[in-house]
Amino acid sequence: MGLSIHFSHPWLLFLLIPAAAIILIPHFTLKKKYRRTRNRIVAMVLESIILTLAVFMLAGMTFVTTLNNNQNQIILLVDVSDTQEKAQENRDELVARILNNAENDGYNVGIVTFGFTQEYAVPLTGDVNGVYQRYLRANKPDTSATDIAAALNYTKDLFTSDAAKIVLITDGKETDEKAESVIRAISVRGISVDVAYVPSEYGQNEIQLTGIELPDYHVNLNEQCSVSLNLQSSAAADAVITLYDNGEKVADGERTVSLTEGVQKITFTSSFAEKGLHELTFKVAAQEKDDTIQFNNVYSTYLNLEVFDKILILESTSGQSGNIESLLGGADYKVTIVNVENKDLLPASIDALREYDQVILNNIASSDFRENNPAYGSSANEPRYIYPFVDLLYSYVYDYGGGLLTTGGGEGEIAHAYNRQDLYGTTLQELLPVQAVKYTPPLGLVIIIDRSGSMANVGMDGKTALEWARSGAVTCLDNMTERDYIGILTLDLDYNTVLTMTPCTQQAKIRTAINSIDEANGGTSYPEAIDRAGRMLKALENVDKRHIILISDGMAYSETERKIYEASIKNFYENDKITFSAVGIGIAENSREAEIMKSAADLGHGRVHAVTDGDKFIKEMRDELNVKDIKEVNFDEPFAPLISNALSPVMKGVERGEEGAALKHMTVTLGGFYGVKAKSSADVILTTDYGAPIYAQWKFGNGMVGSFMCDVYGNWSGEFLNNVNGKQFLSNLVFNLMPLNNIRPNDINVEINGGNYMNQLSVYTTLPTGSYLRGKIEYTASAGQTVTVDMNEITENVKDKPCYVVSPLSAQNNYTRSNFVIKGNGVYKITLTKYNSSDEAVGEYVTYKEFSYSKEYDVNAATDGQALSDKLAALAEAGDGKLIADNEAPWEIFEDFVVLFSRVYDPRLLFAIISIVLFLMCVAVRKFKFKWPHEIIREHREKKRNGKK
Repeated sequence: MGLSIHFSHPWLLFLLIPAAAIILIPHFTLKKKYRRTRNRIVAMVLESIILTLAVFMLAGMTFVTTLNNNQNQIILLVDVSDTQEKAQENRDELVARILNNAENDGYNVGIVTFGFTQEYAVPLTGDVNGVYQRYLRANKPDTSATDIAAALNYTKDLFTSDAAKIVLITDGKETDEKAESVIRAISVRGISVDVAYVPSEYGQNEIQLTGIELPDYHVNLNEQCSVSLNLQSSAAADAVITLYDNGEKVADGERTVSLTEGVQKITFTSSFAEKGLHELTFKVAAQEKDDTIQFNNVYSTYLNLEVFDKILILESTSGQSGNIESLLGGADYKVTIVNVENKDLLPASIDALREYDQVILNNIASSDFRENNPAYGSSANEPRYIYPFVDLLYSYVYDYGGGLLTTGGGEGEIAHAYNRQDLYGTTLQELLPVQAVKYTPPLGLVIIIDRSGSMANVGMDGKTALEWARSGAVTCLDNMTERDYIGILTLDLDYNTVLTMTPCTQQAKIRTAINSIDEANGGTSYPEAIDRAGRMLKALENVDKRHIILISDGMAYSETERKIYEASIKNFYENDKITFSAVGIGIAENSREAEIMKSAADLGHGRVHAVTDGDKFIKEMRDELNVKDIKEVNFDEPFAPLISNALSPVMKGVERGEEGAALKHMTVTLGGFYGVKAKSSADVILTTDYGAPIYAQWKFGNGMVGSFMCDVYGNWSGEFLNNVNGKQFLSNLVFNLMPLNNIRPNDINVEINGGNYMNQLSVYTTLPTGSYLRGKIEYTASAGQTVTVDMNEITENVKDKPCYVVSPLSAQNNYTRSNFVIKGNGVYKITLTKYNSSDEAVGEYVTYKEFSYSKEYDVNAATDGQALSDKLAALAEAGDGKLIADNEAPWEIFEDFVVLFSRVYDPRLLFAIISIVLFLMCVAVRKFKFKWPHEIIREHREKKRNGKK
């Protein structure tokens, strides 16, 4: 505290000089005997005081007292979560620097430590000495995560003064990012928030588990399936990966792997012997030098094997579902068959449809759900849906995860299901993995042009054979589509690649390559050119048909060479469906050369063109590339479906041929198929030899849809339905389309949302009077026992519990919501049970929640130091504060505070009053004689002593 005197006009103090002269000069001009009288001396003193006070008043005299401001309050909000472990020393040094400065300037300081929860480590105190040691000795909060938002909300209520500031000391990594959503509300209350960024950098080497991939189909008991672990490693390292099922290490579930830098997938093969929940957990162990963070080395998910057995079959003609019903009934499915004409028997709501696990549309057209009825606003040319079953079916698959299978059917050359005109632009077409459209299979073509010496001879119409060969190649190009690919080879004694496989959209490049072919001397050798052409086509993707055309003036007579190239042609067709045609320029149809060419073309299931006329040559080249459209109905001859995805679970237990072309085919035939085009994202399991889909499926929203392009009532499928492999295939595809989770309707409508640790359960169910909900969360503790958390009560003593309830289901919130925390690795079963007013259970909802580790330890989500610094700077700005620029000198924390405050007293009124009083006393002194108090007292004592009163 200090006192000082200030003058607003200090130069007026010089008036004291003339004031003194005014008083003293008249006084000293008097004779001594007069000026030494009591009255004169007192009057002079009073006049001096009056004039001095008058001068002080004119000079603007004020008194200023300075006091320490003991209302300044700072709370250090210190992040002590596990991610700060590496930065602990830097963090604590910063805390010490701030406390030292606060001690010198008399601040009230408190410290709150936080992780996922908070601890008021040091309450606000003006005695800063010793605060640091109390901070170091204080109890720690839950450090497994970082909840900055909750810590800010907790701290804002601890202040008792308006001069308040929070200093947030953190690395900026949050478990659930909500800090920005609360900090503005804190600044509105007048509490500013400064932020100190203390980086918590880990070592460069790190292994993190990032996810588990489960089968995307319904898994059967004891069925071998793949479970894959996705992980990321920052460097090459050796690690041990272990897979657990419900806490038990699975057979062959431990593997030592050599990791490489980057993202990789490790796949285990496993099976499940029991129905129900399977909690699957991967753990990785590596040397500490290869794996700095241990918190992200465990990842959990679950697979719930439930029984799905209720199937609804809709048929267009009574009796058509007998075969499929017999097959499914023998597999213990519960089958309901409804004729689509019986509209009243169709499920009338989505809940009614969800009573079934799968719907099979057996020879059902889109028009089966429509009729021409003026009562519904339709006409003969514009039929309308009279019942929105297809819309329900769409939601059933897309929203709820139901399974759908469609099969074909029709009469003669007219399709009923997969009818192109019927399906065009409909919701049913949108559901299917195939399109019922006119379709030409995309083609991959390699043209081999003989440029040996004999091709330079002039022949047909005065042109050389090579000139005709080039013209033939251009004709082929002109008849190809933008979806096709072409490659060009030449041959003489060897072969030369003129053009690799090129999209036909690159017309100029292809024509230039064709025109660049010129004559060469020498003989003719075919094997290497044909082998090269086949290998080029084998490597080509995105085409349905692969074809080789050889243009020459005659193939070799050498039996040795002939055996070699004929073996290649036969092999390419049988194993890769690559066809082969030969074109003989200037060769008579019945010649020896034509016979040799025909022999090769027969092996390649192609054609031979022996031509001696130019016009005929061009026509036959055009016809050679005249690939027929896939017709809507195809039943020319029985065929064995080609297996295009042998790894699909649909093919489990289905035999294939033993050798040659049969190796990739089923051992059973179909009598025909309905022509469609597979959609780009569809999984095509069976095709024809030229790529037309026979069975395709795809993921549609939450469910699966499969389409079988043949009937299942015995028309073209008679052999298929009576063959063990055909039955196995159909049984597999029905099983594969089943839901992954229970889709049964439930009158308890629940939604769970939340972040990483925090979860909010919302119930959208109106309860009748007297009804209520009971909720519980179950998980398996480390000791193996099942632990139950009551969702109707706030959990006590939560610090070390992996799961607890923050806000319970209760009558106060009408059983509509509950907030709970999950922070322990594992799978949690959440059960809600509905009770009526008689306390009887009348409904149940069950779901599962998985948790692996705090998002802070996700190296993919983690931002770099500059990004975190920028994030915290924005946070400080939102909190009306600043990001501390230098942790070594954090003095800007104190710049906003008023450390001292002054009180100013203006004495002029008092001086005026005193002056008036003294002036009156001066007048009295001059006019009247008076005695001093001691004289009056002395006289009084003398009178008393002399006996006088």
